[in-house]
Amino acid sequence: MIEIARLFFRFDHFLGVKPIGDGHINDTYQLGFEFNGQYQKVLLQRLNHLVFKQPELVTANTLLVCEHLSQQDYSYQIARPLAALDGSFMQKDSSGNYWRAFSFIEHSY
Repeated sequence: MIEIARLFFRFDHFLGVKPIGDGHINDTYQLGFEFNGQYQKVLLQRLNHLVFKQPELVTANTLLVCEHLSQQDYSYQIARPLAALDGSFMQKDSSGNYWRAFSFIEHSY
């Protein structure tokens, strides 16, 4: 998990990972880490590329939906996709799995 997290985030200390939910398609995790003395929580999600044959398009659609909602009078917080260190919104690990990251919203489901 640290390998893929380092593609998305800079951190000094990796503080842990916790599975979120019990998804039947994707796997979602809450990551905690410290960077420059600041504690941060984020979501990291493995997209099931056997179900979603074009995971890049799923992520592109998510970005479009978030952009649309941010331009509306939408009263809820939006878990926004976070760009990786290389500027992309999706990373592929050494096992061929596709990952994306989101902001973490406390007390949400």
